[in-house]
Amino acid sequence: MNTVTLRKLHIGHGMPKVIVPIAEISREGILAMGKKLRPLNADAVEWRADFYDGLRDTDGVLSLLRELRSVLGDMPLIFTCRTAKEGGMADISDTEYAMLNTKALHSGYADAIDIEALSHGEHSNLLIRETRELGCVSIGSFHIMHMPPYAELVDTLDAIHRTGTDITKLAAMAASTEDALVLMGAARQAKARGVSPLIAIAMGEQGVISRILAELSGSDAVFAAASKASAPGQLSLGAMREILKAVHENIR
Repeated sequence: MNTVTLRKLHIGHGMPKVIVPIAEISREGILAMGKKLRPLNADAVEWRADFYDGLRDTDGVLSLLRELRSVLGDMPLIFTCRTAKEGGMADISDTEYAMLNTKALHSGYADAIDIEALSHGEHSNLLIRETRELGCVSIGSFHIMHMPPYAELVDTLDAIHRTGTDITKLAAMAASTEDALVLMGAARQAKARGVSPLIAIAMGEQGVISRILAELSGSDAVFAAASKASAPGQLSLGAMREILKAVHENIR
């Protein structure tokens, strides 16, 4: 089983890690949330830059990333710009997406870069390659606003894994508990085939079971909200911690 390290955090070993998103709109709100998160019991922070109302000011984004890095201290920081293609707030071109992520990567302020591995063609491939060359952790992600069939989910997980990113992440919207179980089954199959570390999420209220039973489905990390959720179905940080701990202690 592979393990990826973000500062002192080891993803792919032990209980699933809890990542808390910052999805505030303003600079002030983002930094205030960073200060709030620092003393809390989260494993890592994800800055969802696509929510930021100054996203098109690249210099401003990098300046804010630097400040957020300082505010968080030694807590691992993931930089994510989720595009409209995958249900995010950033309505930008492939070129703009690649340029923003490349600059965030070269800034050195992020411990990991979330890369939409299958949505931007050669732009994604070049970004993955450059992330590897610079020694930064890459999260290869793909988000689907419905739940595909089991075989398609397995193929998609394999496709992300083949891009060479360090962590494979797949999120799909669940319309029912059965949908969530299909995703969890596909995740278990992918994990058995060597896709690791892995993050597999069934989004929406009907997908909560995929977060609660993340360890049983082979998912190495989950997302939980300290304030504003970045995706439907996220539980609170405190509740997520307690549930994961209870499951972990009772399956050993």
